[in-house]
Amino acid sequence: HLSFSGLLNALDGVGSSSGQIYILTTNLRDQLDPALIRKGRVDVQVRFESACDEQVEHMWASFYPAAAADGARFCAALR
Repeated sequence: HLSFSGLLNALDGVGSSSGQIYILTTNLRDQLDPALIRKGRVDVQVRFESACDEQVEHMWASFYPAAAADGARFCAALR
C-alpha cells in the first residue's frame, strides 16, 4: 500500500537520482490536498475547458471519417 506521504516522497524524487516528469490529472482540483499541488512539486498547471462545437466536430471527423457529416448532429446531442 502507498501512503499519502509515500506518494509525496515519490513525486519529490526521494530515493531516486534521475529527473522525472509526472502528469497528474483530476476533475476535482479544488478537492486536492494543498501539499500535493504546492509550488515546487507541481510547477505547471493547465486547465482544459470543455471543447467548443468546432473542436467536437473536428474530433468526430477524426474518429469517424466515413461519417464526418454527422459531427454537427453529434455535437448538438451533447449540448
